[in-house]
Amino acid sequence: MAMKYAGIISIFAGYVIYILALIAFGKLWRIGIDKNNSGKLISNGIFTITRNPIFVFLDLYFIGTALINTNFLFIVFSFMAVIGMHYQILQEEKYLIIFHGDEYSEYKKRVRKYV
Repeated sequence: MAMKYAGIISIFAGYVIYILALIAFGKLWRIGIDKNNSGKLISNGIFTITRNPIFVFLDLYFIGTALINTNFLFIVFSFMAVIGMHYQILQEEKYLIIFHGDEYSEYKKRVRKYV
């Protein structure tokens, strides 16, 4: 039962982070890499704690789901999702360094990838 509660807390914490990310993004919300519109670098709000709040939300959501539904399939799927999102973060970092240069490099020094 403790794992189910931990899963619920994980998912709830993830949703809080997601909402804070949406607020910080404002009208600049985008999904993935948009090479035609780099936009400005967002480094306020939740982005002062984590460079990737949407991915942190998704990680917490999948981990929480695995904790609630403790069967092999959920655990494997969650593990694969977390690995896949890490790969996506690495791709986005390459993009951000190209489009934002020193500004992103300095931001990376101040704020962790996850938390």
